[in-house]
Amino acid sequence: GAHLAVGSVSINALSPPGAYVMLDTFAILQCREMRLSTRAPVSEEEEEGGTEALNELTRRVYAEMFQKHIEHSVIPVIIDLKRWLRKHKSPYIRQLEEYLQMLMREYKNELQNMLAADPQLAVELQYDLNRRPQNGPMAPPPPVGRRLSTG
Repeated sequence: GAHLAVGSVSINALSPPGAYVMLDTFAILQCREMRLSTRAPVSEEEEEGGTEALNELTRRVYAEMFQKHIEHSVIPVIIDLKRWLRKHKSPYIRQLEEYLQMLMREYKNELQNMLAADPQLAVELQYDLNRRPQNGPMAPPPPVGRRLSTG
């Protein structure tokens, strides 16, 4: 059927409440306040302490860890979900593509190595980016029925 396995949990992602979980997840992931930064946090004391070389090394290590996380954890899951939604002809693929577009815009530099290693994926993602509006509001999701809760 149309059940999506997430870890040890299986949900029907095409009808309530599974569809609400998926749509809410995309909305949260696109929220600017929830996005990760490739810059390592540096306190004011560290900035003023004259440890510029150490700060730069910390930033580089943090950026490399972030890149590996996006490359090995986030993008493969999103690509698998995209294929699953397409296979099941889901009306919610639009929200996933909008999230993927945001990822590609925000983390383009971090994803260069991954895209160079997978030319087919690079072509698919570029196609998705070219056919979507760049900065429009997120399209409203199609209706999924009556919500079980409102809070």
